[in-house]
Amino acid sequence: MATPPDLAAKQQLLNEDYTDWDTPDERERGEVYIRVLYWFAFADETGHAGYWGEWVYNWDSETPFVALFEDWLRFERPYGDLEDFRYDLVGSAEWIDVEKSPADYQIVLHATIVIEDDNGKEEDGSGMEDDDCESWDSSDDEQRDGSD
Repeated sequence: MATPPDLAAKQQLLNEDYTDWDTPDERERGEVYIRVLYWFAFADETGHAGYWGEWVYNWDSETPFVALFEDWLRFERPYGDLEDFRYDLVGSAEWIDVEKSPADYQIVLHATIVIEDDNGKEEDGSGMEDDDCESWDSSDDEQRDGSD
């Protein structure tokens, strides 16, 4: 059975200042730090489950997110597909369009993205319904559903 996300641990990670992130190396001109958080409800390749995974990428601000998420999938969820997940840009009222780049979202230094399992929800353009995610504020419905 899946372990529900530890929301206190998630909030603790979200409250971390980006200077405390375990960054791979110094940013080069045109790069931004992209931190990805994902709840491992089921066992990962080492057999561990019930924890938040955290990855920080140096990412070119003009390169679409699709390559970053494909890299993440290849190493963390090799059986997954991009459409199996939703990509939530923390602090934004819209889900990430994987074909867009950090520059398209005006990310100039750093950002956190929470990847959530879509669990085969009905396809409605956003990939989710009002009550699919505990962190969803129903007042965001129109903003998220109408954003492209």
